Amino acid sequence: MEVIDDQFLRPRSDFAFAADPEAALHTGKLVHFRDVDKELDLPAGTAKALLNEVAARYGLQPSIETENIVRYERVPVADDDS
Repeated sequence: MEVIDDQFLRPRSDFAFAADPEAALHTGKLVHFRDVDKELDLPAGTAKALLNEVAARYGLQPSIETENIVRYERVPVADDDS
């Protein structure tokens, strides 16, 4: 799990300066699980099993997820008016 965080999500967390919102993981990039496994030299299926849990650390949730891909969106922060 830490490999996915350290080498995939954290380096892509600077989404504010992305020229193309679709290219930034935090603003809609389509992620192919097998590409993450290959990029990080992980056993097949590792990204599918762990990526959502790691993405949640960054306030992300899947907006689209299939067997092979996922697209994330930021989790809305609830206002605490109490």
